[in-house]
Amino acid sequence: MSRIFSRPRRRIWVIANYLILTAFIILFLLGEYSHWNIWITSSTILFFILLVISTIQLYVRTDLWKLTHTKTEKLDEREMQLILQATQNSYKILGAFSLLILFFIFLTVRFNFLTITHRGDYSFGLTIVMVLNYLFNIMPASIIAWSEKEVILKT
Repeated sequence: MSRIFSRPRRRIWVIANYLILTAFIILFLLGEYSHWNIWITSSTILFFILLVISTIQLYVRTDLWKLTHTKTEKLDEREMQLILQATQNSYKILGAFSLLILFFIFLTVRFNFLTITHRGDYSFGLTIVMVLNYLFNIMPASIIAWSEKEVILKT
């Protein structure tokens, strides 16, 4: 059985997914740059679990993940146009975001040591690389989830 996943509800899930991702990044970096304690560790694990749940709820259960990662031979003309538009828009957004992050990393590494943890690691840069990988994979599906009138939710 399947049902329609309404646009306002999908938009709430997209916003929630990005807010959870942001909270997870902040908590993870807080743990890396201050010292890990039980509260930061448990909060980081909780937000990671919430991130996985929101990703599954929004992208996997609606098949948006599958749609944006399917070979073009298996798609019809409308789906190919939809994915092309979403991919173009997401790469514009992520290209600008990546340049800003890389510029920030360059400035902080070049002129001070704010990006080095107490262990001497560059956790900020490594975390951002992992987050960018996640964003490059979900951003086209997020754009489709945000803009499409109808998405079927599998139950």
